[in-house]
Amino acid sequence: MIGVTVPRTHGRAGLLEKLMGAVRPEFRAELLTPAADDPVLGWKTCVAEGCGRPKRNGGMCDPHYARWRSQGKPDRAVFLADPGPAIRGRPGHLEVAFIDFSELGPQVKLELQYAVQSRWDEQASVLSVEVVRRVVRLVAGTGTASLLDLSRAEWVSTAERARPSRRRLAEATMFLIYARDLIEVLDVGDGWEVEYSRDEWRVSRLPGLSINPARPRARSYVRFGWISQPWLKELTKRWVRFRVVLGACQNFRVSHG
Repeated sequence: MIGVTVPRTHGRAGLLEKLMGAVRPEFRAELLTPAADDPVLGWKTCVAEGCGRPKRNGGMCDPHYARWRSQGKPDRAVFLADPGPAIRGRPGHLEVAFIDFSELGPQVKLELQYAVQSRWDEQASVLSVEVVRRVVRLVAGTGTASLLDLSRAEWVSTAERARPSRRRLAEATMFLIYARDLIEVLDVGDGWEVEYSRDEWRVSRLPGLSINPARPRARSYVRFGWISQPWLKELTKRWVRFRVVLGACQNFRVSHG
């Protein structure tokens, strides 16, 4: 288990009820197996001739990749031209891409299933099954009952301690933060009533602004934490909100310096 101090979850029975009502049956499965041609969760097949397994390494599935390595890593084009006899499936092993939620607790399982469902409903960008699997393993390793048990910064630190590659860290962190923000909105709502008091406004949660929450970037947040004087911070917030309400801030960023 990843070493994280997990605070006790308070007063989230209402959130569990919301999740039970929000997650559709097809996304509530403990083992989610999206089709290869799914527009969001789709996956690519192994490049070996006649193989329909999901690709993992070097464009090959795990069995073909292992066979290639066992042959001394010959030229890939030569190997793929004649990858050998068909590889028979192993008992108990799925031959398709899948997401296994079974190691998660009841509520956090629903939370991640809700996040996957929401990304699918948005139809805004592809969500890799492997990215979700990494996030599921990461969350399961912390033993948290809810994504809200840790702050956004704590989740980022937890992901970094897993020591993935830079690309894998970025992909997993992006989806993890997206999921946590989504659950927080489901729990307490969004809009000015929620965002105004924060030192970091999530632009996608402000009325009148449209930013893809699945692709967070610098302009996805308006940060006021660097303003040390309370009166100046409040004045700046009022000015920014006024501009947003007027529709004059479709593309803006408040940053230090």
